[in-house]
Amino acid sequence: MDKNLDTIIRKLRYASDREILNELTKRKETLGSLNLCKDCMVKIKPCCYDCVMKKSAREKGIDVKIAIEIVQKALADEYDACVLISGDSDFVPALQLIEERGKKAFSLFMRCRGYSWELRNNIEFHAIKNKDFTNFLPSD
Repeated sequence: MDKNLDTIIRKLRYASDREILNELTKRKETLGSLNLCKDCMVKIKPCCYDCVMKKSAREKGIDVKIAIEIVQKALADEYDACVLISGDSDFVPALQLIEERGKKAFSLFMRCRGYSWELRNNIEFHAIKNKDFTNFLPSD
């Protein structure tokens, strides 16, 4: 891996049985309020519950970890530019602080859906096509 490229990861946090049960209860109530016919309910219900189970594992706290690290490295003059691959508005204050330190900060995103309005209006951004993303990765 390129010494100038950092990848920050964190273990997934798994939802507790209680969280899963609460989500299933909410989905059951929502399904009940839709007044679907039996044929539609048979098709929609499994998809709704499958979605809950697929969301049982998720990253927690990774955005804070990334924000701290990119700000620390900017303050230590470890880079000239920060390229963040995210559409999350939680990063706006960190990227603004980086820019205040005289560093270049911008974000890349692979599709417009899910890319925050606040980030688009405060930080330079570039859209890339999913198939072109590999062009940004270092070659071995």
